Amino acid sequence: MNNQTLDLISEGEVWDDAAYFAEILEALMRRFARAFARLDREEICCCGCTPAQCATVSAIAESARPVAMTELSNRLGLAVSTVTRCLDRLADMGLVARSEDPTDRRVTLVDLTDAGLAKLGVIKGADRRFFVQVIGRVASNERQSLVRAFELLLKALPEPTEHADYNPCC
Repeated sequence: MNNQTLDLISEGEVWDDAAYFAEILEALMRRFARAFARLDREEICCCGCTPAQCATVSAIAESARPVAMTELSNRLGLAVSTVTRCLDRLADMGLVARSEDPTDRRVTLVDLTDAGLAKLGVIKGADRRFFVQVIGRVASNERQSLVRAFELLLKALPEPTEHADYNPCC
Protein backbone atom coordinates (compact mmCIF):
# COMPACT_ATOMS: atom_id res chain seq x y z
CA MET A 1 0.00 0.00 0.00
CA ASN A 2 1.47 3.35 -0.95
CA ASN A 3 0.43 6.97 -1.36
CA GLN A 4 -0.94 6.10 -4.81
CA THR A 5 -3.68 4.08 -3.09
CA LEU A 6 -4.66 7.13 -1.07
CA ASP A 7 -4.81 9.15 -4.28
CA LEU A 8 -7.17 6.58 -5.81
CA ILE A 9 -9.52 6.96 -2.89
CA SER A 10 -9.46 10.74 -3.01
CA GLU A 11 -10.24 10.65 -6.76
CA GLY A 12 -13.41 8.68 -6.01
CA GLU A 13 -12.56 5.71 -8.22
CA VAL A 14 -13.43 3.06 -5.62
CA TRP A 15 -16.40 4.45 -3.71
CA ASP A 16 -19.01 2.43 -5.63
CA ASP A 17 -17.11 -0.87 -5.52
CA ALA A 18 -17.52 -2.07 -1.92
CA ALA A 19 -15.28 -5.13 -2.36
CA TYR A 20 -12.42 -3.11 -3.81
CA PHE A 21 -12.80 -0.42 -1.16
CA ALA A 22 -12.90 -3.10 1.56
CA GLU A 23 -9.63 -4.56 0.19
CA ILE A 24 -7.94 -1.16 0.32
CA LEU A 25 -9.33 -0.39 3.77
CA GLU A 26 -8.26 -3.80 5.10
CA ALA A 27 -4.70 -3.31 3.81
CA LEU A 28 -4.51 0.20 5.25
CA MET A 29 -5.93 -0.91 8.62
CA ARG A 30 -3.44 -3.80 8.85
CA ARG A 31 -0.58 -1.46 7.96
CA PHE A 32 -1.83 1.05 10.54
CA ALA A 33 -2.22 -1.64 13.21
CA ARG A 34 1.32 -2.96 12.65
CA ALA A 35 2.84 0.53 12.68
CA PHE A 36 0.79 1.56 15.70
CA ALA A 37 1.70 -1.59 17.63
CA ARG A 38 5.41 -1.04 16.90
CA LEU A 39 5.29 2.60 17.96
CA ASP A 40 3.12 1.77 20.97
CA ARG A 41 5.63 -0.86 22.12
CA GLU A 42 8.46 1.66 21.81
CA GLU A 43 6.54 4.33 23.72
CA ILE A 44 5.18 2.03 26.43
CA CYS A 45 8.55 0.48 27.17
CA CYS A 46 9.56 3.73 28.79
CA CYS A 47 6.67 3.24 31.25
CA GLY A 48 8.23 0.04 32.55
CA CYS A 49 5.33 -2.14 31.39
CA THR A 50 4.61 -4.26 28.36
CA PRO A 51 1.75 -3.20 26.07
CA ALA A 52 -0.32 -6.10 27.49
CA GLN A 53 0.31 -4.91 31.04
CA CYS A 54 -0.61 -1.34 30.09
CA ALA A 55 -3.82 -2.56 28.44
CA THR A 56 -4.67 -4.57 31.55
CA VAL A 57 -4.05 -1.65 33.92
CA SER A 58 -6.18 0.60 31.68
CA ALA A 59 -8.98 -1.99 31.44
CA ILE A 60 -9.10 -2.32 35.23
CA ALA A 61 -9.31 1.47 35.56
CA GLU A 62 -12.14 1.64 33.00
CA SER A 63 -14.16 -1.03 34.82
CA ALA A 64 -16.34 -0.80 37.88
CA ARG A 65 -13.67 -1.45 40.49
CA PRO A 66 -12.82 -3.91 41.73
CA VAL A 67 -13.41 -5.99 38.60
CA ALA A 68 -14.02 -9.74 38.39
CA MET A 69 -11.32 -11.68 36.52
CA THR A 70 -13.83 -13.07 34.01
CA GLU A 71 -15.18 -9.60 33.26
CA LEU A 72 -11.63 -8.32 32.81
CA SER A 73 -10.74 -11.15 30.44
CA ASN A 74 -13.92 -10.45 28.43
CA ARG A 75 -13.12 -6.74 28.29
CA LEU A 76 -9.61 -7.51 27.01
CA GLY A 77 -10.82 -10.26 24.68
CA LEU A 78 -8.32 -12.72 26.15
CA ALA A 79 -8.49 -16.10 27.83
CA VAL A 80 -8.67 -16.03 31.63
CA SER A 81 -5.36 -17.92 31.82
CA THR A 82 -3.63 -15.24 29.73
CA VAL A 83 -5.03 -12.47 31.92
CA THR A 84 -4.03 -14.42 35.03
CA ARG A 85 -0.39 -14.56 33.88
CA CYS A 86 -0.40 -10.84 33.15
CA LEU A 87 -1.97 -10.10 36.54
CA ASP A 88 0.67 -12.26 38.22
CA ARG A 89 3.37 -10.00 36.82
CA LEU A 90 1.42 -6.84 37.69
CA ALA A 91 0.93 -8.13 41.25
CA ASP A 92 4.67 -8.86 41.51
CA MET A 93 5.24 -5.23 40.48
CA GLY A 94 2.81 -4.08 43.19
CA LEU A 95 0.38 -2.56 40.68
CA VAL A 96 -2.67 -4.77 41.30
CA ALA A 97 -4.20 -6.60 44.23
CA ARG A 98 -6.50 -9.59 44.12
CA SER A 99 -9.26 -10.32 46.57
CA GLU A 100 -12.10 -12.76 47.02
CA ASP A 101 -15.60 -11.57 46.19
CA PRO A 102 -17.39 -11.38 49.58
CA THR A 103 -20.64 -12.58 47.98
CA ASP A 104 -19.15 -15.42 45.90
CA ARG A 105 -15.86 -17.04 46.96
CA ARG A 106 -15.44 -18.54 43.49
CA VAL A 107 -14.96 -15.05 42.01
CA THR A 108 -11.60 -13.32 42.15
CA LEU A 109 -11.69 -9.54 42.13
CA VAL A 110 -8.83 -7.37 40.89
CA ASP A 111 -8.13 -3.73 41.65
CA LEU A 112 -5.35 -1.24 41.16
CA THR A 113 -3.14 -0.43 44.12
CA ASP A 114 -1.95 3.10 44.81
CA ALA A 115 1.18 2.25 42.80
CA GLY A 116 -1.11 0.94 40.03
CA LEU A 117 -3.04 4.20 39.98
CA ALA A 118 0.24 6.10 39.77
CA LYS A 119 1.37 3.86 36.88
CA LEU A 120 -1.97 4.48 35.18
CA GLY A 121 -1.22 8.21 35.28
CA VAL A 122 2.17 7.59 33.66
CA ILE A 123 0.59 5.38 30.98
CA LYS A 124 -2.16 7.89 30.22
CA GLY A 125 0.40 10.70 30.01
CA ALA A 126 2.53 8.68 27.57
CA ASP A 127 -0.55 7.80 25.52
CA ARG A 128 -1.64 11.42 25.38
CA ARG A 129 1.80 12.63 24.29
CA PHE A 130 1.93 9.90 21.65
CA PHE A 131 -1.48 10.80 20.19
CA VAL A 132 -0.77 14.53 20.27
CA GLN A 133 2.41 13.84 18.30
CA VAL A 134 0.56 11.65 15.78
CA ILE A 135 -2.38 14.03 15.35
CA GLY A 136 0.06 16.92 15.07
CA ARG A 137 1.23 15.34 11.81
CA VAL A 138 -2.30 15.43 10.36
CA ALA A 139 -3.32 18.68 8.71
CA SER A 140 -5.66 20.59 11.01
CA ASN A 141 -8.35 20.77 8.32
CA GLU A 142 -8.34 16.92 8.07
CA ARG A 143 -8.49 16.04 11.78
CA GLN A 144 -12.27 16.15 12.07
CA SER A 145 -12.58 13.84 9.04
CA LEU A 146 -10.15 11.41 10.65
CA VAL A 147 -12.16 11.28 13.87
CA ARG A 148 -15.40 10.92 11.90
CA ALA A 149 -13.94 8.03 9.87
CA PHE A 150 -12.98 6.15 13.04
CA GLU A 151 -16.43 6.79 14.51
CA LEU A 152 -18.04 5.36 11.37
CA LEU A 153 -15.82 2.28 11.48
CA LEU A 154 -16.59 1.68 15.14
CA LYS A 155 -20.33 1.96 14.51
CA ALA A 156 -20.05 -0.46 11.56
CA LEU A 157 -18.28 -3.15 13.59
CA PRO A 158 -20.61 -5.94 14.71
CA GLU A 159 -21.00 -6.74 18.37
CA PRO A 160 -18.99 -9.85 19.33
CA THR A 161 -22.17 -11.92 19.65
CA GLU A 162 -23.40 -10.79 16.20
CA HIS A 163 -20.66 -12.70 14.42
CA ALA A 164 -20.09 -15.57 16.84
CA ASP A 165 -21.09 -18.09 14.17
CA TYR A 166 -19.00 -16.41 11.47
CA ASN A 167 -15.37 -17.43 11.24
CA PRO A 168 -13.65 -16.42 7.98
CA CYS A 169 -10.70 -18.68 8.88
CA CYS A 170 -12.73 -21.88 8.66
